Amino acid sequence: MILSQDTLDILVGTMFGAMLAFPLWLVVLMILTWMCPKSLNERYFKSPHFSVGEQAFYANFPLTHFKMLIYVYALAGPKRYYKREMTAIRDYVPKWYFCAAMIWLAGLISIIVCGVGLMILLLIYIEYFHNGGA
Repeated sequence: MILSQDTLDILVGTMFGAMLAFPLWLVVLMILTWMCPKSLNERYFKSPHFSVGEQAFYANFPLTHFKMLIYVYALAGPKRYYKREMTAIRDYVPKWYFCAAMIWLAGLISIIVCGVGLMILLLIYIEYFHNGGA
């Protein structure tokens, strides 16, 4: 099964679009980090949710985004994230922030799935149909 040039162009364009969208999505993570509600940090950025080492590690600029990723993951599934005891985290964030975090997470997942999935499909296509694998 040989793909037409138009289909191949669409697949490659979508893959490169996903790859280019990833850095922009990290900028949106920075904005989410800067707009993080104070109530969230006051309530959860201390023991027993974060150890003393983690508090020192995640307190400064470049690593603050990892703390934000932990918050977003806990917002997405607070019952699943029992390790940090953040089961009531949704009560401490505004509705707009929760929606923005969920949109960001859905976008990140779609960018990763689209980019990696299409890359794998293109590699399989190139291997089997252009290098004589089939």
